[in-house]
Amino acid sequence: APASVTPVRVLENGQYITIVNLTNKGFAPQAVSINRGESVRFVNKSGSAMRITSTTEYLGLDQQQSVGMNGIYELSFPRVGTWSFNNGTNLNVIGVVNVK
Repeated sequence: APASVTPVRVLENGQYITIVNLTNKGFAPQAVSINRGESVRFVNKSGSAMRITSTTEYLGLDQQQSVGMNGIYELSFPRVGTWSFNNGTNLNVIGVVNVK
């Protein structure tokens, strides 16, 4: 695999973080499964702005400010459930976090 490919799940400071990249083609991966209490780090790898917003009622899954290229938004998920999100700057770009 090329060195530029980021693993989907990494261990940092004893905590698992799942990486979701926003690309010009959408979220990669589009759907992830994590354990309750773990975090998702959204990384903007697209050529436009990223602002993660919830399409389900999940408080906290609403990025207050958009970020440009290589910008990051990270969120911990303490509640079990299936939470969908989109890029608020392009509502057609949708993804899902499944918390088990």
